[in-house]
Amino acid sequence: MKKLVLIFILLVSCTSTSSSEMATAPIMELTYQNLDGEFVNENLTNKNTIIVFWADY
Repeated sequence: MKKLVLIFILLVSCTSTSSSEMATAPIMELTYQNLDGEFVNENLTNKNTIIVFWADY
């Protein structure tokens, strides 16, 4: 039963809705600290990007 619920949620979240209106994409910017300790701003507006946040406690 739990598997069916997870599959249903996955299917619902992956379905797209069509709209005739053109939506403008907001400017997305990612700020992170690299290994040298410098802060880097990365513009993600024109990139197909998946961001994964990993926390190891």
